[in-house]
Amino acid sequence: MVLLFWGYFETRIERLHRTAMRKLPQRILHDQLKRHSGIGPRLYELYKIFFGVDYFDDLRANGFSSVADLLNDVHRRRNEFSHGRPQAINDAIVTRLVENLRDEHEAWIALYNSRANSLP
Repeated sequence: MVLLFWGYFETRIERLHRTAMRKLPQRILHDQLKRHSGIGPRLYELYKIFFGVDYFDDLRANGFSSVADLLNDVHRRRNEFSHGRPQAINDAIVTRLVENLRDEHEAWIALYNSRANSLP
């Protein structure tokens, strides 16, 4: 469940970046997505280039601190899992994620709409 969610989350972040760069030449868009190919750089560096703040601080600034904390935890655990520590994803994080999916989705919609509508 955690890995499935995270894959879906990564596609949404890419969609937001593609929206942010839609007016740029395709070559620049592809270069930036390639340069910031990992989810970490896309959440922290590329997001900050377009919006002046990283994704997690943007969540917090918009009243979604608990979602930011959850996503940070899921990201950290997913990385640990991927680097040979399978016990990083346990029943507790699965339960926490499932219980907060609605809040996370509402936070995503709010940020996406505010950011997509603020772009020229």
